[in-house]
Amino acid sequence: ALPIFVIVWSRQPFAEAADGAAPALAAAYGIGRIGCQLAGDGDYGPPSDLPWAMAYPRGTVPTLERVHPTPVYETLAMAVIFVVLWRLRDRIRGGRLFSLYLVLSGIERFLAEFVRVNPRVAGPLTEPQIWSLGLVAVGAVLLARPASVAKPRERAPRAKR
Repeated sequence: ALPIFVIVWSRQPFAEAADGAAPALAAAYGIGRIGCQLAGDGDYGPPSDLPWAMAYPRGTVPTLERVHPTPVYETLAMAVIFVVLWRLRDRIRGGRLFSLYLVLSGIERFLAEFVRVNPRVAGPLTEPQIWSLGLVAVGAVLLARPASVAKPRERAPRAKR
């Protein structure tokens, strides 16, 4: 609620603010997944014999079995998404950078769920996958809109002294 208050209070266009936040959101999500990895909070994947598979014997949700470290996968994916958004930040405007963030982060989470132990709620899909499809859809619709040309904000006339 506070960020929205700041946007309204500063009279900054919402699309401009959302675009400015998009790379930071990707970075923050990736950093959050580092916390999940360190805590071993149970959002890891199924058993694996891959060389990088890990056990979480002292995790919040412990397992002695070697499993896919999905928080690591997500951290790496979000780092790539951050770099993409950061490089495009001066070229894509009008809410499109944020829309691209929605699409990319939705795809990332959708794919990550295939190597995560979460209950399936709709056929082969987990609840986060359903939400991810929603993010991708919203982002795609926003990206498909015709670009609007933002008018420069006019400054209020200065009072005469």
